[in-house]
Amino acid sequence: MSESTESAPLFGSPELRLPDDLRGPLKAHMENLRNRNVEMGWAGRGG
Repeated sequence: MSESTESAPLFGSPELRLPDDLRGPLKAHMENLRNRNVEMGWAGRGG
């Protein structure tokens, strides 16, 4: 992931933000799930 996607957002309350050490692994996990859903045909544009 790029450095910009793992940095803290510039909005919202600092007290409610995801801790920095969890942000990268969580985003990587979400990307993995997204890719698996596409591979299994469970994701895509609808309408």
